[in-house]
Amino acid sequence: MTWKQEKLYAQLIAVSAIKDYVVVSGGLAWHLMSPPHVEDKKIHDHSDVDLFVMPEHAQTVLSILKGIGFTRYWTKYDGLDKNFMRYGQTSEIPTEDTTKPKRVKVLLDLFIEKVPNRIVGGFSVITPEALLPMYETKHASKECIAVKAATILVARGIDPLGRDELIGDYKKNKVYKKGKWKRLS
Repeated sequence: MTWKQEKLYAQLIAVSAIKDYVVVSGGLAWHLMSPPHVEDKKIHDHSDVDLFVMPEHAQTVLSILKGIGFTRYWTKYDGLDKNFMRYGQTSEIPTEDTTKPKRVKVLLDLFIEKVPNRIVGGFSVITPEALLPMYETKHASKECIAVKAATILVARGIDPLGRDELIGDYKKNKVYKKGKWKRLS
């Protein structure tokens, strides 16, 4: 099953507003590190966006988010971790039918801490070596294709950036059309 492309688009718009102050983590980090592809739930998890905010930029990020309509969402983790906050917004994304924009919920999970990062596609993205151990603590979805592939690549000393393994072999020679993967030949 694919993720709604409108949701991914809305997430990228939201992150672009604060990209100078955050480091992208989780499913969106794997998406950015992967070769171009149509997103699938088995590849990367996009239910929310995990972001690391350097402590010195926390107030700036919160101010920008409030200014563009994000509000604080309370979670079961509030009170347990003072360096974690969730912000959300329902965004309207234009569609081919200009009279009916799509409404999508964008959730941003903010972790206030410094992490090793690098620039990928204009975004600061956590390094794979720092991200992988977080699937035991901060992030879920350790069964996604990208996490499994990156674990093997990093263990072999191979940088996973741009590697086909991050999107899975089952997509080779296939194209996404009308809700299904179909063979090109």
